[in-house]
Amino acid sequence: MARPTTTSSRMVPAGVAGLVLGLVIGSLVQGGASGRIRHNVQNGPVVANDVQCPVSRGGEASTHGELQVPSRRAKGFAAAAIALHLFLIVLLIIGIVKAYQVFVEVAAVPAPREDPGEVYLYFDRPGVAAYLEARISDLDYRGTDLEYSVEVDATVERPVRYFLVLTGDASTEELYPNGEPFPRTDGCWSSVSVFPDNQLSCKSAPLARGTGYSRPEEHQPTQAVTGVIDNDQYGPVLRAKVSTMARGEYSVTAGKRRYFGLPAIGTSFVPEGFRADIAADLGDGVQAYVPSKLDVGIDYGKLSTTDRLESVAPDPLPGLLAWVKTDTSLLQACGSIVNTVDEENGQRTLFLLAVFAGAASTILPLLVSGVFRAFGRLRSNRRR
Repeated sequence: MARPTTTSSRMVPAGVAGLVLGLVIGSLVQGGASGRIRHNVQNGPVVANDVQCPVSRGGEASTHGELQVPSRRAKGFAAAAIALHLFLIVLLIIGIVKAYQVFVEVAAVPAPREDPGEVYLYFDRPGVAAYLEARISDLDYRGTDLEYSVEVDATVERPVRYFLVLTGDASTEELYPNGEPFPRTDGCWSSVSVFPDNQLSCKSAPLARGTGYSRPEEHQPTQAVTGVIDNDQYGPVLRAKVSTMARGEYSVTAGKRRYFGLPAIGTSFVPEGFRADIAADLGDGVQAYVPSKLDVGIDYGKLSTTDRLESVAPDPLPGLLAWVKTDTSLLQACGSIVNTVDEENGQRTLFLLAVFAGAASTILPLLVSGVFRAFGRLRSNRRR
């Protein structure tokens, strides 16, 4: 498995550094402005009475000092200070909400697909060794394109009938986006194409989840695509290609991360000594057998130069999202990929968000206390 790299290990340092810087900036702003704001809000401009009243004490005239009289200007200044503080508080709250939305987008972790489905290969007889390859391509619109290549040795007795059983989200699409059903030919939907199309047929039926299951409650909705291989135009192998448009989407992207979970490709598990004796019931009296030996390949494309494997199982081929497994039953790949460009942009964004959060955490209390002081000053002026 590719070595996992957690989100926190790369983004926490940027966030901590930004938060510290924001606290420093906020402290500087608070220290430089708090004294000035407190003086202006609490004291405000005062108007001195031009008349001074002499007071006689023991035959000496003395001045008691200036009598401060509240003016309209002082009241207006206090009201303006309240409005300014409230305006700044509203802007700061809006900024906090926006910053949180950006943070959620940057740090989002996509939800993985729970059940991408399975694809099973069977033949009409035991003792057929085969290679099954699945090429999976995400479509720009709804669904996923899957192309299967079934290969058997040209020395096998011909013709060879194969059965490709699709389950869950690996099933081919049966409806148009507007809900209308696809047209059918020999039971096959137009979302299915096969080459060569010898004796091609398709059907939907509730089938067993695997060879050996017989209980009806263990059955699940499936689609079976069947055809015959009887030519050797591909050289030493007999090959059939089956293309489907699956209803499922196997990858999801959020923030810097793309998570994918591909269908399980292969056949039912049957111990080697029993593969010629145990048949799968495909309905309508059809009996099918697992390959005597099955090699499976999955091709999900190439890795971009900006991609970094975060956690992928099993290990893919170098530089590719491709896997090959010999003599197996099912091969399923899943994991997550990080876009390094989005990751760097996310670190910068997180740093700026942390700076803003640190500054806001020190400035917001200053603004709130300034509003209360301004209210107190305004009420005091009204009593005079």
